[in-house]
Formats: sequence, structure tokens, C-alpha cells
Amino acid sequence: MKKFTVIAEYKGGTYVSQHYADTVDEAIMKWAENLDLQYFSEKEKRKIIKELKYWADEIPPTLLDGLTNVWFKYVGVYRRGVFINIVETVQ
Repeated sequence: MKKFTVIAEYKGGTYVSQHYADTVDEAIMKWAENLDLQYFSEKEKRKIIKELKYWADEIPPTLLDGLTNVWFKYVGVYRRGVFINIVETVQ
């Protein structure tokens, strides 16, 4: 398994966590499933997971130009956006 660092910006806050996964898609889902309910409501968490699953095949995380092992993903949540950067992290 690889280690990924997920950096998400939502409603003026920046949230950073690390997850072990085989792929960047799996890392994003682990991030969403483990959102801290201190900062995200249960309703927001469910919406994020739903949107990630719905768009998983059609809009995968974007590998950022000129960078290695760094991706971006956007998720719309109730007229707001979650901006997610994912970095495959050396252990």
C-alpha cells in the first residue's frame, strides 16, 4: 500500500490527513469516509461520498501538470466546493 496525504479546503478551512491505499481513488474515498464530524456535518459527509462515487469513473482525479504524484479533485457540496489535493507521500 501507498501513503497519501490529502489536503482539502472547505468553507474557509484547510483539513489535512493521511491514508494508506493502493490507488489515489481509494485514498480519496478513505478520506471521505473518515471525515471529522467536528468540521463536516453528517449530511455534508454523505453528500461528499455520494458525489465521489457518482463521478469516480467520469471525472477521475487530475494529475497536475509538471508534477509527479500530485492530483486535484473538486466536489460540489450544497452550493459550495471542496477542493482536494492528494499527494502520494514517501514513507
